[in-house]
Parts: sequence; structure tokens; C-alpha cells
Amino acid sequence: MGLIKFIKMNHPISSKLIALGMRQLAPLSTSTRAMAAGDTGSPKVGGSASADAFTQREKSNEDFHIRSREREKLLELKKRISEQHDHLRRLEEHLDELSNMDPGAGGGGK
Repeated sequence: MGLIKFIKMNHPISSKLIALGMRQLAPLSTSTRAMAAGDTGSPKVGGSASADAFTQREKSNEDFHIRSREREKLLELKKRISEQHDHLRRLEEHLDELSNMDPGAGGGGK
């Protein structure tokens, strides 16, 4: 008796697996990577508080870029505030001109 025939007779679920084909089944065993402390990709010993020179340099670079972006945003906001102040000043000057106008000299009055 062949192995496949024996399996079909003794294991009803495995007959479905044989119908799928033995080559299509994934291997059942898996392995994990064993990493020692200090290996590339291994978790840091001591948690996030202990950082090597590379992570410190990366953090300082990220902080620098964040600060420079915030500085750019602040400069843009200051510029917009200055433009708004100029606009308000021009509006006030225009209102002063209108209020100082001679009421009879204005066109279209009664």
C-alpha cells in the first residue's frame, strides 16, 4: 500500500491536503533570528534612554530640521502680520481723508 493511500484511509482531513498537492503546502517550521546585544537591528540594552552616537546624531539632525522649519513658519507669520499692519494703516489713512473731506465738495451729495 502506498503512503498516500494509507494517509487517505486513516486521516480524512489530510485527503483534502493531498488534493491541494503536497508541493503547495508551506513548511510548518519557522525560525527566529537570534541577535545579541549590539548587533545591527537588535534592540538597545537599557531601553531608549541609552543611545549610541548614531541615534544621538540622528535625533540632533531631526531636531535641527524641526527648529529650522518652525523658524521659517514664524518668519512667514511675522511677514503676514507686518503686511496686515500696513493694510490697516492705509485703511485708517483713507478713513481720515474721507472724514476730513469738505461735505459740500463730495460728489453726489444732496
